[in-house]
Amino acid sequence: MISVSYLVTSYINNKTPQEAPPITTKPKKELSPNVIIIKDHINAKTYKKFISAYNKTNKKKDINIIIHSQGGELMVITAICDCILNHKGPGKIIGIIPFYAFSGGTEIALCCDELLMSPYSLLSPCDVLISVNKEVGYTSCPYIANVITEKETNNINLDENWAIANIKAQKYIDLSKKFITKLCKIRNYDENKIYEELFSGKYTHDTSFTTQQIIDMNLGLKITII
Repeated sequence: MISVSYLVTSYINNKTPQEAPPITTKPKKELSPNVIIIKDHINAKTYKKFISAYNKTNKKKDINIIIHSQGGELMVITAICDCILNHKGPGKIIGIIPFYAFSGGTEIALCCDELLMSPYSLLSPCDVLISVNKEVGYTSCPYIANVITEKETNNINLDENWAIANIKAQKYIDLSKKFITKLCKIRNYDENKIYEELFSGKYTHDTSFTTQQIIDMNLGLKITII
């Protein structure tokens, strides 16, 4: 049986684990890991590679997903999350975080049955970022909503760009809450804590959390330190 450290080392060296059979050959009958790698910017190509790899896995055995990404396109991330959450079979989905899984990478990690992390692995908030204007740039949706609420409370005129951004922000916040409800129902997480700690804008989007900090949040995640 292949070790987790070997999987991670193989990933770092940009090699395919020796026990993972090439696509052109039939899988061996003996135990062999199902390995999927999600790395770099997550986009449509990532989704195509992910689904192609997932379709070739043996659902009767655990599937190891190595996540090493700073996030990417929300539409693609949501689709990958749905695939993981809808996974059927006796085999579990195990997320492996060798270094970091930020933003959408964290969102994908949350969907896994279990997480394997080193003491130095990092996760981050998952709040959606959208563009307000050229001066402000990309900003967290919950932050935009809070700014609008404060302006309205103090009878401050709304800038058109902020008003438009707020409409989009509210839609993304609603989508996030629907995702969290589905996630927590399937994984038995604490819905309020997941939203508060990772989606509410409580922390700036570029905040990173160590493995121990994530554990201390008591979100309900099953984390093994390797």
